Amino acid sequence: DVEPNISFMGNEADFKMIIMNLSQNAIKAMPDGGELRISAEKNNRHIIVNVKDTGTGIDEEKIKHIFEPFYSANTRVKSSGLGLAIVNSLMTKAHGSIVVKSKINKGTRFSLRFPQNKKI
Repeated sequence: DVEPNISFMGNEADFKMIIMNLSQNAIKAMPDGGELRISAEKNNRHIIVNVKDTGTGIDEEKIKHIFEPFYSANTRVKSSGLGLAIVNSLMTKAHGSIVVKSKINKGTRFSLRFPQNKKI
């Protein structure tokens, strides 16, 4: 779901890497299937890209650590623990920010906020 006329300048490879890492994590969090939704909208200052899944969710205590290198909140699937660290690094490079909301057994939403008026 993408709002019409959304665009921003940036590094295409970085954006693809961000979406790929978040999508792979979402898929791993839904071992029995589920729904992955990617949407984009804009407000006065930001382009907001939401990556939302209906997976297992992330415990509130673990959310504090998910962007640390080599940390993985998922104990069922072997992971390098680098995907979200990469996402965080690329968002910093883009002058953006990430907000994470999650509920156990309900899913997780990553809201990526990119500046509208800066080249990223």
